[in-house]
Amino acid sequence: MTEITHKLKGQSIVEMALLLPLMLLLFFGIIDMGYMIYSYATVYQSAREAAEAASLAPPLPENVANPDDECVQNILSAARRPATLFPDLASLSNVQISYPNYRTYRDDDYTPSGYDPGQFVRLSDRRNVGYPIEVTITYPVQALSPLPQLVPFGDQTGIFTITTTARRTIVGIGRDPSSGNLDPCIAAPGP
Repeated sequence: MTEITHKLKGQSIVEMALLLPLMLLLFFGIIDMGYMIYSYATVYQSAREAAEAASLAPPLPENVANPDDECVQNILSAARRPATLFPDLASLSNVQISYPNYRTYRDDDYTPSGYDPGQFVRLSDRRNVGYPIEVTITYPVQALSPLPQLVPFGDQTGIFTITTTARRTIVGIGRDPSSGNLDPCIAAPGP
């Protein structure tokens, strides 16, 4: 009777040794997949919040990469709000603000002076109500487990780059009665 018991214990150990790597692979895979889904949702929400702030107070096209611009700071602050686990997400190295070249003037459009039908809208004229503004966030996320280094898949660094873009229509150009100059995002007057 005791010989049968020892054989069953040995069989259980062998079965566990065979199944443990698969169970750990599944377990860590579920954890990493959940973390990546959470990371993507966070980066996406940050882009949406930043695009919403950009639609209310868009920076001048020449200032979109200027960290000292008040409107750019406002956009980065909005991107930082949902990213509690990623404090460095809202930096200009990760956030790109742009005015997309989305349309041309059609023959039946009112065409402002200086334009011909079929011509793209100049960048300097895209910061107007009704035009789109885009915020793209690119953020590298490190996997929580060593699983990506162990599985022969991809570059095996465990770093996944998430890129998401949010586009909004400009609804204001930063006019704020509480601001000293009524438009915090305008160019500084020259000498």
